[in-house]
This record gives sequence, C-alpha cells and structure tokens, in this order.
Amino acid sequence: MKKHKVILSVLIIVIVGFTGIFVYDNYFKPYKWEKAEENISRYIKEQGVSKENISEITKLKDTALREENLKKSNLKGIIYTITYKDDPKYEYQYFYVDDMHDTKLYKVALLIYDLSNGNKRVRGEDLKNVKYPPLYLDK
Repeated sequence: MKKHKVILSVLIIVIVGFTGIFVYDNYFKPYKWEKAEENISRYIKEQGVSKENISEITKLKDTALREENLKKSNLKGIIYTITYKDDPKYEYQYFYVDDMHDTKLYKVALLIYDLSNGNKRVRGEDLKNVKYPPLYLDK
C-alpha cells in the first residue's frame, strides 16, 4: 500500500509541476510577445515597409539566433522571419530580446540573409543592395 501512495504522490507532484510550467509560460510571460510585436512593428515601420508588402512571416519564441558568433552570447528571444514581395531574394530576421544591453531604441536586431547565395548573411557593402537595410537608431 505504501508503494501506491508514493507513486500516486509523485504522479500528483509531476502533474502539478507541468501544469504550473504551462500556466507560467502562457499567462505570466505573454508580455514578451506583445512587446516583441510592438517593437518589431515600429522597427519595420521606421524602415518604410508597408504591411501589404509582407510575403511570409514566421514567428519563433525563445529561439537563439543561427549565427555562430551570436549564439555565444546566450541571448534567447523572439524571432520574426520575414520575406517581402518586392525583395524576395532576401530573408529578414528581426530578433527581439528583452535583455539586450545596447543603446538601440527598439531592442531589435536585424539580420539579413541572401537566399540566392546559400543563406549567407549579408554584411558590409552588400547591405547597399538590400531594399530595407538595418536601422541604427539612438534613444
């Protein structure tokens, strides 16, 4: 009989634990989605992009960037991957992190990848070919 009580107790504790994690993630952390949506939308608006121009959008929560040098910083946040109708050659990744310690106004980092060049990140002089380059905003 003691075995059954112990097994039942452990089962109840596990169920309560998973329920607590689910409630916390869905009801006490949703502000991140709202903040991310607001900040990324403002950033896109500052770039001069209209919502009708968005071809495809993918939203990923609690994801690390795929760039090796940026993975080392252990930043996890919300990524919006967007392709635009008038710039289909490039994939734009808007990365929002609450914990980003920089002077940028929106806490949004923009990484651009060239889809025709093997998903290679666009940097430096190549950013001149991009229709919507990253913004460098101060507070």
